[in-house]
Amino acid sequence: QILDIYLEEGNLREYNYAKQYIKFKSGSYVNKKEFSVHECTLSSWNTGKSTPNSIQNINFLKEKKLLPFNPCNISARIVGLLHGDGNLYNNLSSFGFTSSDKKMLEEIRKDIKSLFKIDTKITKKREKGELVVIMGKERKSTKPTYDLKINNHAVCLLVYKLGGPKGKKVEQIYLVPEWVIKGSNEIKIGFLQGLFDSELSNFKVHDHL
Repeated sequence: QILDIYLEEGNLREYNYAKQYIKFKSGSYVNKKEFSVHECTLSSWNTGKSTPNSIQNINFLKEKKLLPFNPCNISARIVGLLHGDGNLYNNLSSFGFTSSDKKMLEEIRKDIKSLFKIDTKITKKREKGELVVIMGKERKSTKPTYDLKINNHAVCLLVYKLGGPKGKKVEQIYLVPEWVIKGSNEIKIGFLQGLFDSELSNFKVHDHL
């Protein structure tokens, strides 16, 4: 399924490379003429000197014990966050979250470390009083703003396969992942927690009756 993302994204070269690598390493061929890669490439695959990038990403996820993947409330929360204010880059190179709530970002950072076995840092994006453009209007930031960014292509592939929408969400239709809808109450709650943390962290209810 991870490998299929390359096919979905139109990266046929990397997809075919990976398929040929798997076939070569499994030994399920009669002779090397069956492969459309140079014999030097086959030799480097054989000695372990080189590996297709897609296979490297899959191996990384396996080493972190993320494949096969078992969904849980933490993964559901992260996907919920990405359905809200989170951002998964269109090229699947990184994903992240921006907020003035540093405590919430720290909780997300801990969840990411616990689930994906990778560490990252929270950095300051904007100081209080700094000029920002919101909805085409220039305003002063009322609070300092922080960034939590995860630069890991392998993890991005997994997050995307779990249902994290990539690119500009306002320009596409995306749905709650089926594994969340059919999941346990714990998984459903995790997803809603992520979504509400993103969208309703500054939500106020006013009684206009």
